[in-house]
Amino acid sequence: GAALEMPVYICEYHDEALRCLHHAIRRRRMPFSDLTMVHLDAHPDLGASATMSAETIFASPHDVYAAMRTDVGGIAQWILPAVYGGHFRCVWWIRPPWAVQIADGDYAVAVGRAKRTPEGALSAPAHRVPPRALVAGAPVHGAAAPA
Repeated sequence: GAALEMPVYICEYHDEALRCLHHAIRRRRMPFSDLTMVHLDAHPDLGASATMSAETIFASPHDVYAAMRTDVGGIAQWILPAVYGGHFRCVWWIRPPWAVQIADGDYAVAVGRAKRTPEGALSAPAHRVPPRALVAGAPVHGAAAPA
């Protein structure tokens, strides 16, 4: 079969990228799951919402977008809904050398719903990943871009 062309979206705010991902999946321009993400940014954008329930991810994409816009964590937590929703299996964060939120390395982190709270849960040492952050249920790679 013919190869699909990769759609290109230009977004002002980081969280709009989740809307673009959903659009590409709905239009069958990208598969629903098993995606690898390469995130080029000075910030990891791997924060977890303290207020959005895990069930929201599977209820309505529009509820997710609205929740992200009103959450105190702001637009820096747009990747995790895609991870929890099953879209990303691996996240690569490529950062400038001065961005040190997460040390270089490979992290195997599981993401899921916490048994005691409705929010997502993290399975990584707190000293290695920012508080309330969670990432893909497969390898997470971090590296500084060459200077």
